[in-house]
Amino acid sequence: MSNKLMYLYGASVQGIQDFIFKTNKLKEIVGASELVERICTDQFKEVAGVKIAGNENVITTAAGNIKYLFDDEDKCRKLVRQFPKTIMEYAPGITISQAVVKVEENLSTNHLNELEQRLKAQRNKPVVDVQKGLLITERSRRTGLPAIQRDSFLDQATACKQDAVRKHYGKTNESSRGTLAQKFLSPKHFSDKENSKVLFEYESDKLTKDDDKSYIAVIHADGNNLGRIIQQLGKNLTKDSDPNYIKDAYRNFSLAIDEATKQAAQHAFYETFGKLLKKQTDNKKTTIPFRPIVLSGDDLTVLCEARYAVPFTKAFLDKFEETSKKQIQEKLIDQGFQLKIERLTACAGIAFIKNKYPFYYAVQLAEGLCSAAKKESKRTIENPENKDVPSSLAFYKVESSFHTSYGEIKERVLTTPTDINFCYGPYYTDSNKENPKISELENMVATIQQADAPAAQVRKWLNLVHKNGTEAENFMKRTIQVASDKTGKSIVEALKLETPIKSGKTHLYDVVSLASLTSKKEN
Repeated sequence: MSNKLMYLYGASVQGIQDFIFKTNKLKEIVGASELVERICTDQFKEVAGVKIAGNENVITTAAGNIKYLFDDEDKCRKLVRQFPKTIMEYAPGITISQAVVKVEENLSTNHLNELEQRLKAQRNKPVVDVQKGLLITERSRRTGLPAIQRDSFLDQATACKQDAVRKHYGKTNESSRGTLAQKFLSPKHFSDKENSKVLFEYESDKLTKDDDKSYIAVIHADGNNLGRIIQQLGKNLTKDSDPNYIKDAYRNFSLAIDEATKQAAQHAFYETFGKLLKKQTDNKKTTIPFRPIVLSGDDLTVLCEARYAVPFTKAFLDKFEETSKKQIQEKLIDQGFQLKIERLTACAGIAFIKNKYPFYYAVQLAEGLCSAAKKESKRTIENPENKDVPSSLAFYKVESSFHTSYGEIKERVLTTPTDINFCYGPYYTDSNKENPKISELENMVATIQQADAPAAQVRKWLNLVHKNGTEAENFMKRTIQVASDKTGKSIVEALKLETPIKSGKTHLYDVVSLASLTSKKEN
């Protein structure tokens, strides 16, 4: 490939979240996520006329990003002309930004940097919506977009989503289960017989036991400092490096991240839901209250019944540190590529919502919680440039129909007029020794659900904090005294009831919120 004219092609998929969550019907969200999952693989392969697996010209085809080296100018031109139109028809609402950099000699990091700059410029250009229609056009009753079907009045995007569900999941949610769902079913954890019994739920009202009382969890996880790590990788690749070395470095890094995330998700799914399948001894199908939405690159977005959310997320964050270390070692360090880090970490946000709450806003909240967790995690280390950012999670239980950002929630709900603050998290994995841990939170939730725990008193204290600081302080002291006389110091110490008085912020709001999502029996 040296000294041969090449064309470095790049594409960035935009509007993914809007496309997936433009509906509140889980079945259509499933179809949309299936379409998105195939854009960078099957659709790119078909339009470009190239293979993906084992192709040395592939740099990355994951997480909404494509980078490919063409040695045929005509193929590259054909792709640039046809790919955006094909994708906008395949998944209406999705747009593609494209850029090409000519590589006249050897591929270098400068070419990749230039490609990124051109893609950024392209993302700022307006794109014509393929779903525009005349004012006299019949409209979809739910979306207001031009309808394409007379009987059901579905718009083009909704019709594509429903077609994807029928094609990949069938009417009974069996079929092939789709590409995305299969990523969670590792033969390492489940036998073929067990895998054949797994069904993922795709009716939102069945993700919960009770429509009125139960909650759904929207979980979003994202890797920490990935941009900085990629920059660090690029700095270690000199201009005179072998072009294959540079290309392979970025490709191997992309493969390492994608595989680490997938393995961590598979492990978390097995740890959280494996018992449901192991109990099933006959051939009866088992519907899991879980639905994957995004699993690509370092991104993970899933929906599940609320009581499984924290165990699943904790298992994912713990395993991601382990799998990323293994993948970086195998695909980068052992191959001679230099990185100052040995592993990757991730942060997560969990939004607990009622069934009727708009998924679009719930995902925005989960992403805001994830960003807040990242920000706080970075504050715990002195030099984030040379150290791992700790893995952590933040969560919030939505108890109002009024939508707002997490920043506004902190000011309106979690900040009180007294000296006690409800914003206590995020909570960290056990590898972080100094900060509040997820495991400690789980233990406190189990403690407050005990029959002799002062759960009612804690809830009353949380209400008093908003009204009268002195009264709240005296009430907590009395609660501690009564609990100590009744159970000794065990309950007081396990719940850390004295902490709010001393520190000025409390974890008890989080404990009570999480405890209300599960029953004692379920824990």
